[in-house]
Amino acid sequence: MKKNISLESVSSFILLLAGFLLFWEWLRPLEQITDTGNVYLFVIYTAICFVTSFLTRNGWAKFVIKSVSLLFILDYLFLDATLFSREWIQTLTVELRYNLAAVWKNDWVLMTSFFRSFLFLLLLWLMSYLLHYWFMVANKFFLFVVLTFIYLAVLDTYTIYDGQAAMIRTFVVS
Repeated sequence: MKKNISLESVSSFILLLAGFLLFWEWLRPLEQITDTGNVYLFVIYTAICFVTSFLTRNGWAKFVIKSVSLLFILDYLFLDATLFSREWIQTLTVELRYNLAAVWKNDWVLMTSFFRSFLFLLLLWLMSYLLHYWFMVANKFFLFVVLTFIYLAVLDTYTIYDGQAAMIRTFVVS
């Protein structure tokens, strides 16, 4: 049995792909203006979030896929124990307790790289949901395009990041 691909689903995919490419422009400067390494993993996680939002209708399935992807990335970056082993869970629990205590005490400097990456991945998850909603449900993508141009202009003006090629790419995608 063949499944017909509708024009609406193709246009939705193209629109979401354009949204992902625009959001990628937000992630590209991170290596130059911060001490963030392994930016490609954050881009891959964002792509997983976008694809999951597009292909999966079940909310629980989306949650599980994005959560497991987040755990795999954190495991790859920071945890040495075997995935989902007792030692791995203990290490994860210790990291979360320590960092949540630091957050509770407003000691932001004491947060570990693990927790900062965890929070950044959560932010990427939320941004992918927001962009999916803006682009697919509300059909309001103009604001994000304008914010992308402003973001790139500010980075180009006030940091070492050269945003000339990014501006051209953003214009073409928009």
